[in-house]
Order: sequence, then structure tokens, then C-alpha cells
Amino acid sequence: MRVTIVLFCLLFSYAAPAQRLNVRACNVAWPPKKKTAPKADDPTPTDIKPAINFEGNKGKLYWPVANGYICEHFGTHPHPLPPHILVDNQAIDIRTTKNAQVRAVFEGEVSSITVIADKKMVIIRHGNYFTVYNNLSSTSVSKGQRVNLLQPIGVVDTNDAGEPTVKFGMWQSNYKSSSIPLNPETWLARIR
Repeated sequence: MRVTIVLFCLLFSYAAPAQRLNVRACNVAWPPKKKTAPKADDPTPTDIKPAINFEGNKGKLYWPVANGYICEHFGTHPHPLPPHILVDNQAIDIRTTKNAQVRAVFEGEVSSITVIADKKMVIIRHGNYFTVYNNLSSTSVSKGQRVNLLQPIGVVDTNDAGEPTVKFGMWQSNYKSSSIPLNPETWLARIR
């Protein structure tokens, strides 16, 4: 139970030659609100109105899972255990619930389905953009298939630590046989 207590805050003012004591009332919540760690079953945003084209959805894309949180961020950062080692993650890792459905974040066409070390990966093309869904135990789409927004494309698998995690990446093609990795965190809708 949170209780609001009115405390008197003591502030010293040094504007005058002699120090004087200024007293004012402050509202302080007690006990302090504890910051909770994110959980795999935390809901992801659902009140989104997507734009017609993929590019117009920066910061507004649905998450690839209904519940979860980002457990490893995009880019180069220190490894959590030996901090002197740098990790270069070209995607984000989203911890979710066991057997969670992985879904398309936007309509598009399945460009490829690949198996890497018993884990499946689906790539969906959205014009000049690609979304990559890695670490799936099974898939429910096929190459060349058109997919709709939020259509299930597979089921999440566990990572090396045994935790259900999907690796979600985004790339932009520049038509010169190269692609640029994008930070998915800037494209997904924010959790409030």
C-alpha cells in the first residue's frame, strides 16, 4: 500500500549574506515504489495503428511475440560475464514464454527458411526491408508464401541457457548486393 506523506524539506538559501533556513512542503510517496525486473510474460504493445508502408512504421511495429522483453540489445556492448569481451549483436534477443508463437511484424513475403544448428530461421521481405526471426523450434510458413500482419510463422525455441528466446533482426537492402543491419529497438513500439 502506498501512502503519501507530507514532509518538510529543508533547503538552505545562500542568496543573502546571512544564511537563512527556507522550509517548504514536499509530497513524497512512501514506501518507495520498487522497480521490478521485466518478465517473459509481460505483454507487448497492442494498441498500434500501423502505416500502409513498412518504412512508415518506425517506432510503431508490433513485437514478434505477444509477451516478452529485450534481454540482449542491438550493437556492440560488453559481455555480461567477462566485461572485457565485446559482443556485436546484429539483432535483439527477446525473452518470452515457453512455446510462444512467433509472428510477422508486418505483411510481406517469406524470402527464406534456414536451419542453423537445429534452430530454424525465417526471413520475411517487406519491399527494401527484411525482418529475421531466428531461434525457432518449428515454422508454419513456406518460402514464397505471403504473410499478413501478426500471422504466426513459428514457435520459439530455447537459447543455450534453456530460456525461450527469439532473436529478431532487421536489415535494409540497398540493391547493390549489400544490406545494412538496423536496430530493431528503434522500430518496435515502446512498452509503456
